[in-house]
Amino acid sequence: MARDRIVQADPEDLPLVLNLWSLRLSSLARLRLFNQASAEATNLFSALASITPPAARTHVLEHVLPFELDVIHARMKYWVDDAHGYTDALGTLLRRCRRRARRARLDADRQMWIERGARVGLIAASQFIETKDFTAATALLEPLATQQSSSSYELRSALGRVYLQAGQLDQPSTISRRSPRRRRRTKSKAKTSSEP
Repeated sequence: MARDRIVQADPEDLPLVLNLWSLRLSSLARLRLFNQASAEATNLFSALASITPPAARTHVLEHVLPFELDVIHARMKYWVDDAHGYTDALGTLLRRCRRRARRARLDADRQMWIERGARVGLIAASQFIETKDFTAATALLEPLATQQSSSSYELRSALGRVYLQAGQLDQPSTISRRSPRRRRRTKSKAKTSSEP
């Protein structure tokens, strides 16, 4: 269906076309048709790399391209069993998310890039877990889990699971003590107990 919509779409409506490509490639990946998804993603990114002038290409890649296509572009390395290339691509994507979060002028944009960075961090941590590099997974997740964001509870949960897989049975209890929600409750209890 997405392929038919891509063919019928106005080529001048680039955001729509790229969103349809994102839908198609995500669907192929979920169906585990990795070879087809990889081939089509390679062709798409080759076409995007040939956009001229370079300023227009940069604008499309930085501002128009859906984030999901960036993630799929990184996952292409995983599909061809290039673990190091996959880790490098995720690292590049994570640095981009952090850079965009720092440069964001609106709080909503900043929060969006923080959430995207957390998502990429979880993907990278799962790659480290798959390769049994628990130290790298915890080093990546610990700073992300201490941030106050809506996904921080999921990140702390993932960090706890990594600690358990690594055999560090005492660490998950320290995660709950460092929880921002728990700190707020502790502060409010201290405040009410100090009142006469």
